[in-house]
Amino acid sequence: MSSREVEMWISSDEIDVSAEEDVFKIILGWIDHDRSGRKKFFAELFRHVRLVYVSRDFLRHVIVTNELVKDNNICLTLVKDAINLLDSKNFERLSAPPRKSLETPVVVINVGKNVLCYILRENSWCKLGEIPAELIRQHNFVPYNGQLYGTEREMPSYFFKQQVAYDPYSNSCILLPAWEEKRRYLRKTFVSNGDEMYALLSEPCVVYHLRDLRFCFNSPGTDTNQTCGSRKHTSFLTNYKPETNSWEDVTSFDHLGLRDDFCIVANDNFIYFIGGRECCGDNCTILTDVDRFELSRKQWDKAADTQMARCRARGAALNEKIYITAPSARPQAYPFSYEVYDETTNEWQIITCGTTAELGFSYVDILAVDGELYLVEMRPFNPGVYADIPKRIRIERYYPEENQWKLKTKFTARYPMRCRDHPTIVCSMRIFKGLFNMRQVETYLTF
Repeated sequence: MSSREVEMWISSDEIDVSAEEDVFKIILGWIDHDRSGRKKFFAELFRHVRLVYVSRDFLRHVIVTNELVKDNNICLTLVKDAINLLDSKNFERLSAPPRKSLETPVVVINVGKNVLCYILRENSWCKLGEIPAELIRQHNFVPYNGQLYGTEREMPSYFFKQQVAYDPYSNSCILLPAWEEKRRYLRKTFVSNGDEMYALLSEPCVVYHLRDLRFCFNSPGTDTNQTCGSRKHTSFLTNYKPETNSWEDVTSFDHLGLRDDFCIVANDNFIYFIGGRECCGDNCTILTDVDRFELSRKQWDKAADTQMARCRARGAALNEKIYITAPSARPQAYPFSYEVYDETTNEWQIITCGTTAELGFSYVDILAVDGELYLVEMRPFNPGVYADIPKRIRIERYYPEENQWKLKTKFTARYPMRCRDHPTIVCSMRIFKGLFNMRQVETYLTF
């Protein structure tokens, strides 16, 4: 291989290695094949070793003592800077992400301000860290670029206000600059394919309509059309640009109208809007409608309706299929029901409840993690209790061949007083396997 070919290989996120130390060994092996002719390329190749993900012992006893490193001041400085960074444990500005082969899939949830991480391949829990109570209450978090991004909605108007980013490597939160665009009602933020973050927003009058509609349940005489008459209501799909910390409009549309409480699932080139409810006067209808937006062509079309009307459903995409779960019409028998949509046949099918969703689990979320489907089930905090009380949390895996859900893990945690009814973090992400060596990460003990 030429030096250019080696450089292209070792600079890739996709290179399959068991540890970052292997990249350094690859460079040495290539140079030793023709040391006199190739050692001049060492510094150029060495800069592609992501030193912060190399163990501190290997840095101090192998890399920094290597003759090729010692003979080059730039290389030596890079190693010393990495050692100082690891010693300081200040990982707020890591220069590069870890290789994908060095990451492990995890489920991340919060119990109050505690951020907990379930490592699927090790079947173990740890505590990643803490997010300040005022931030964990005000933000709903989604995984993006190896961090958790929380978007705050200004109360009581619900307009977009500010974002915060939680970095698991440094266990710290960074407040991002406020969004300086038009004030719009934030409906939801979500991630597509793990590398694009979107927000669904609506024009300001929508929030007043929806607030009035909810008020109607107690005061049927409220007129929800006083604000803007019968004109159509515009919503916006926007895309986050991390390099400029700004949002860029992708499209605007009006056919969702005042539809609310729908489920959004992104899968490859499509964004699905599933179910929800639509209110007119004192009447609310739970919907089976499924609309989808094609990102590449920026076009809308209709997908097949769900078999059951769904409101406040949760969903995940896996292998050209969309899975959703929502409260069941028969809560005493089956608290939650499930459907799956096949993109190749444009059909929905009911799938079994299995052993999942025991009575009393009123919060259920569905996640696609590392090619597998999981459920996260929790009991919400009971505001009538004036002390910390234990809460059960379960994670189950779906086996499509058997059409069964099977328990993966369960534990009991204590929710603090004044904790939100539902968690603000329930997601899957990938983290560097060596994170637990980079900084102190607590093993989470159940009780």
